[in-house]
Amino acid sequence: MGSAAAYRHEGEGPVSEPDLDKWDRDYNDLHGSDDDTEYEPEPPRIVPEAERHYLAAKLWCHPELVPHLVSASLVKPHPRNARNGDVDAIKESMLINGVYRPVYAQRSSGYALAGNHSHLAMVELGAEEVPVIWLDVSDEQALRILIADNRSADLGMYDDGLMVQLLDELNATPVSLLGTGYAEDDLADLRLLLDSPLDLDGVGRDYSPGGSGEDWVLVTVRVTPQQAPIWDRLVDDADGDRSLAMARLLTAADQ
Repeated sequence: MGSAAAYRHEGEGPVSEPDLDKWDRDYNDLHGSDDDTEYEPEPPRIVPEAERHYLAAKLWCHPELVPHLVSASLVKPHPRNARNGDVDAIKESMLINGVYRPVYAQRSSGYALAGNHSHLAMVELGAEEVPVIWLDVSDEQALRILIADNRSADLGMYDDGLMVQLLDELNATPVSLLGTGYAEDDLADLRLLLDSPLDLDGVGRDYSPGGSGEDWVLVTVRVTPQQAPIWDRLVDDADGDRSLAMARLLTAADQ
């Protein structure tokens, strides 16, 4: 991870000493600390201070969301949410970009339908109020929204070439890739995929001919030493499930 000095924005003066101490703790909570590194913590000023509404010490939301603020205790995590989100990544985004979208919740139950982990991130960052849009929906409709919000994102695909251009553009700014969910290693992996895409021609297939077409197929692929870390990350993203990682890879290659 980069140091907290990466949060410095050119042309901005230092903030007060208590703020520096708090930002240092926030940064180290998210990224860990290194006793051998001298940090110069300072929050980025991408959005002018006058346009921020603070929910906690360093957590703010965009002014358009202020009319939707309610007590955080009125919203509850949905007990049947099957998604395991990256709360730390959401926290970093909120600290850099601010809270830019509300939680969508069922009015009758208080359960979050979209934004379960955003709600959790805001609470963990100290927010006592969160922006909420209340939906008057039945329990069945609520479940469909809960599932669709997660699944529709899964079904999307990236244009890796365009993503590299976008990340390069942001990486050249003083705040670099902070708040995007991407790190330098991710950008390097994308470059490698563009320079030497995985060759799925001639992959090994082990199955019995004449089957029903519904039998599982064992697929083996050899990758270069340079591509091996990419495969490892694909497996990590699939929570260690190599079959799921391969299925995602084949689906992407078929687009």
